[in-house]
Amino acid sequence: MVQSGGVGQSLNLQGVLALTTKVLWQPSLAIPKQIVPDMRAIDYRALRRSGHSVIVFDKDNTLTAPYSNSLHPPFREAWAECCSEFGPNVWILSNSAGTPDDKDFAQSCSTSDKGESVRISCAPLFTNCNSQKPGGTEELLQQLNGISPSEIVVVGDRVLTDVVYGNLMGAYTILTRDIITEKGDNWFAAKIRRIERAALSLLGRS
Repeated sequence: MVQSGGVGQSLNLQGVLALTTKVLWQPSLAIPKQIVPDMRAIDYRALRRSGHSVIVFDKDNTLTAPYSNSLHPPFREAWAECCSEFGPNVWILSNSAGTPDDKDFAQSCSTSDKGESVRISCAPLFTNCNSQKPGGTEELLQQLNGISPSEIVVVGDRVLTDVVYGNLMGAYTILTRDIITEKGDNWFAAKIRRIERAALSLLGRS
């Protein structure tokens, strides 16, 4: 177990190695459809006009500081725009909040369905699938009740979790390049993130 900021994230080395091997054989899984500085640079109206009906965000370092349950203040205007375009079809899936690693579900923010994947409204309510990304794609699709993966947008700061998660599902993936802060972040996640970015540079995507 890796501990950071009062919340631990389970470190499944076998799973990480298996996933890395899969990506080595199929590098396209690690390549996002779009790279933006942060969620403010996303054209939410264009996504809706192109047929996307659901948007799924990672939490830590995509919308909030690590292990925080508050939206990063500079993102408020863009968040409101996103909610205006996607309405109730905004989801937040986290590998920390709402999982067994979230002690007493402190990060789950007013959700009664602790530890499960549930649809959220346009308020910063944080939850997760019972399995951590990049697992849990089938569970999410079941919750979306017939929505085609091609209609889904997945946004996050991590390649091996968020981008691979979305690409395995067949969604439109967006990588946020600039993280909010590494202060209080999981040290292992921070290290892997740097390796991921270096690998993207070698693939001509940065």
